[in-house]
Amino acid sequence: MFQINLQESPGVVRALNGVNLGPVDRHYAWDFTEAFRRMKIPSVRTHDCNRTAMDVIDLHYLFPNPDADPDDPANYRFGPTDDYVAKILEAGCEVYFRLGESIESRCQPGKWYVVAGRWRPEVLARVCLNIARHYNEGWADGHEWNIRQWQFWNEPSNSWVLPAERRPCWTGTTEEFYRLYGAVARAFKAHGADWKIGLAGYGRPDFVFPPGHPLYREENPWRHIGDIVGAGPIDSISWHQYGDSWENLVRSARMVRDCLDAHGLSHAESHLTEWNYNPKIDGPDGPYTWFNARGDRDYEKLDYFMDRIGGIEGAAYVFGAMA
Repeated sequence: MFQINLQESPGVVRALNGVNLGPVDRHYAWDFTEAFRRMKIPSVRTHDCNRTAMDVIDLHYLFPNPDADPDDPANYRFGPTDDYVAKILEAGCEVYFRLGESIESRCQPGKWYVVAGRWRPEVLARVCLNIARHYNEGWADGHEWNIRQWQFWNEPSNSWVLPAERRPCWTGTTEEFYRLYGAVARAFKAHGADWKIGLAGYGRPDFVFPPGHPLYREENPWRHIGDIVGAGPIDSISWHQYGDSWENLVRSARMVRDCLDAHGLSHAESHLTEWNYNPKIDGPDGPYTWFNARGDRDYEKLDYFMDRIGGIEGAAYVFGAMA
């Protein structure tokens, strides 16, 4: 039994209903700007936007030739992304800008943009900084949109158990990745603007699982928190979790916070930037989820999972997790 005191206010409840992707889809055939306004979406994270819009956000769209001069505005292609970001702001949302690349499916024949050797650190640092300057300082006929949150890359640790040529988000090593991040983060801080730069959309909080935890793997190259501490200035750590247990979500959030605090990163914010209900069933090799069904192209099971995710079970999970 519990009681509600309507005479007292507990204070402001922080808005938790941020989303990934802006309010428009490919070719602007659909525009959900008014729906975003009605729902009072507080922020939009710009990852995997090329799934719903044309030629936006990703580094290879904004700066097609990594060998070009990063300080020449002629080498950038801002137009489509300008329009996309403008629609997010028009909907009343803050922008959480992901610097990096969208997922390249593990099923596609090759990887083009998530490969380790594509960028020299000093070039990538200038490119990312100039993108931020374009949107915040008017550089290259840009804007003054005061985008505060900048996330470098997405899920570099995702699917590290796969062969490099099949990894969907990063094919290189942890050392190569942190070298790139360090160059970008130092460039941001040297610029002097009050912008937040962080890592990295970890697929599950891989870097915090202690020995004895079910997801701890001794050979996991992303489990070394020391690599993160030494990577460069860090304002935030973002991570993802898809599951069917509120308790696991809370446990992960506490582990991330405790791990950061214990390693001198108490100033760094912990951002859960992707999460959803992910029910599972028994499979021949263990728990089987929507992700397994997608990889197996089992469309019947995909439909089954989507019905559960989009139905009353999924709604209960989402509202319970927010609570």
